[in-house]
Amino acid sequence: MDYFHSKERPTKRNPDPNLLLVTIDTTCQFVISATSAERIALLQNASNAWDGEIKQVTKHANLVQMDNGKKVPVTGWTCEAEGCTLGENLWLNLTDGAIRCGRSQFVAEGQMCKGNNHMKQYYDATGFPLVVKLGTISSDGTADVFSYDEDDAVIDPNLEKHLAHFGIDAKSLKKTEKSTLELELDMNQKWEWAKCQEDGASLESIFGPGYTGLINIGSSCYMNSVGLAIAAHRSIVYHP
Repeated sequence: MDYFHSKERPTKRNPDPNLLLVTIDTTCQFVISATSAERIALLQNASNAWDGEIKQVTKHANLVQMDNGKKVPVTGWTCEAEGCTLGENLWLNLTDGAIRCGRSQFVAEGQMCKGNNHMKQYYDATGFPLVVKLGTISSDGTADVFSYDEDDAVIDPNLEKHLAHFGIDAKSLKKTEKSTLELELDMNQKWEWAKCQEDGASLESIFGPGYTGLINIGSSCYMNSVGLAIAAHRSIVYHP
């Protein structure tokens, strides 16, 4: 609050409630959209969060780039393949600056991202191996980089240099799309949660010996699961 002093006594001015609501809403949206430190570490290190593989530095770190004079804008990209007008899931080939769409993949149950696999077809035709997903490039110099030659997501230590070759200043960009790993991570987490919850199944509540566990007091779920596992063991339950 702002205070205004006079010779008599200080007075205070209440903040504008509308401005306060906007500030709160903006703060909440920032918290909701923020990426946790745990998730950042997982995305930076894991090539596949579910098999424990670690991203490796690409063998094409010193990629020879073509001096074809091509400059890539920072926005407004579209797939350059004939007849394709996709404006999302686009990849930049770091050899010659060609822009093509990626493959379509599941992002949620019954939902797929758009893609016609034109960049893979372009690699098959040219052999240019290293690509970066436009929309995932952020000011900290990170992005979703894939090597077709190595058939894996990789780390490009010279990414900023490779982007600058086509007139792209990575430090001025803001991430606008999820990386392939993020899409896979979200899909796997949603799928496993749905599996645990048995979504779509008609379940019947049961109770009685061997079924009824402890009453959850807020922190007893682990003890409850262990207790039920022990109680289900025949050598413990059965006493002749």
